[in-house]
Amino acid sequence: MRRCSVGAGWALALLLQGAGAGAQTPAQGALSLPEAWENADGDELDELIQRAALGNPQAGTRNVSAVLLRGTSPRVAATALDALAAMGRPEAAPVIERFLEHHRPSLRMHAIDAAGVLHTPSLVRALEARLGDPEPAVRARAAWRLGEVGSRANTPRLWLALDRDLTASATARGNVTTFMHALVVSLARLGNTEDLDRLLAYLRRVPFPAMADAFRAVLDRRDVQDPVKIRVVQALGNLGTREAREFLSAWAGAQPAGRAPPNPVVAAARTAAGRI
Repeated sequence: MRRCSVGAGWALALLLQGAGAGAQTPAQGALSLPEAWENADGDELDELIQRAALGNPQAGTRNVSAVLLRGTSPRVAATALDALAAMGRPEAAPVIERFLEHHRPSLRMHAIDAAGVLHTPSLVRALEARLGDPEPAVRARAAWRLGEVGSRANTPRLWLALDRDLTASATARGNVTTFMHALVVSLARLGNTEDLDRLLAYLRRVPFPAMADAFRAVLDRRDVQDPVKIRVVQALGNLGTREAREFLSAWAGAQPAGRAPPNPVVAAARTAAGRI
């Protein structure tokens, strides 16, 4: 079995770093494995990891982390990262952080998903760092996960990434709009009033389908005040396109009827759609 090169001493240090937030400190033999795991081939190890994810999460996290830190095949590593996510133990965070920098993009993607599940403070910071990943698909995945588990504190890095990506999109093709899509939707989910007003300025710079998903997220947020939502509706109305009309009509039509007094945002959306 081909193994990744991770020094055992440093690997143990990673595990010890993760022994916070209620986690128990691993014993000195943290990198040791039960005999059945030691002697397992790739398929058998894959099955053992899947079983561990359904059993005792503390023991499972210890064994699965040891597999990752000792080194294993990419296929087994992917299963192991998914298992750490399923078990959700915070002491797995240092191992997941390590794989956020793995040379294989596919394993970075699995690590990003695991980081999104655990979302410890250190993992959220590590997700921010992945916004600069060389692979567009990895950057996009990190942006989506930040939008799901991050906070207003993460928006400066999201804005920086968006402005850089807009500059790059002038000369590059490929998954760049996928990254933009993830960035604007995450900003819509996490941003405050200032961020949401700033997002309106990107309406003609970012492809409309991405902005539509972003503004749908804004309009559906319960913590955003009606005046902010009405500004979004008015900006879409001023755009004056068929896409904007269809978006406003569909959003307004999907809202619950019979509210008293009538929802002013829904009313504004219907009025704006009718004027296009």
